[in-house]
Amino acid sequence: MKNIILLYLLTLILTSCSGDGNLEIINRTKNEIYFSIENTDYILTGSNDPDTDPEAISIKLSAGKDFLNNPEKSYTLFIEGETFAIYDYVQHIVVPSTEIVIKSGEVTTVYCNPGYACVRLINNSLQDISSAWYIKSTNSTPALISGSVNLAPTQSTYCRLDYMTDNPNGPEDYLYYIFQVILRDSTLLEFGDETNYLFNDDLYQIIIE
Repeated sequence: MKNIILLYLLTLILTSCSGDGNLEIINRTKNEIYFSIENTDYILTGSNDPDTDPEAISIKLSAGKDFLNNPEKSYTLFIEGETFAIYDYVQHIVVPSTEIVIKSGEVTTVYCNPGYACVRLINNSLQDISSAWYIKSTNSTPALISGSVNLAPTQSTYCRLDYMTDNPNGPEDYLYYIFQVILRDSTLLEFGDETNYLFNDDLYQIIIE
């Protein structure tokens, strides 16, 4: 009988010191957020009104086990978006991931706030896109749109961009973009002009058909 009681008490201890927590991702942008955790990929759509009605998703994750304290477990969260990215202010670079901690019975919340404009390129044509470029008004040298080289039909890519502030002080602050798309047959297509201002969280979409 004594052994049975001890076994029962041990079971209670193990049960009380293990559990799940929740990861909540809140998308405060108008555009898509892409994230991955525990080898599972997710897409969180944007909202037409992210300030008052943002899109969100909650994912249950194990908090592990701890015989003495409330259990908690660390995870690597890979996350980025069309107008959101994690910026490392120590290294002064954009990083693809961050460490989060899940605690038993608690919610860990990640807020995704916009910090960029974006161009999205969709190839709905019957030929590859050889490359695509953007020209920023403050720099006449074309820059490659990431992921656009040899972009096959039905594929798409996006590239985050600097945005124009809501209150430009002078002509040099009026930031606009021109985009160039080169098809496999050497056709050059151009989009945008000197009035193509992109503000924070703006998305410029190019569909090649």
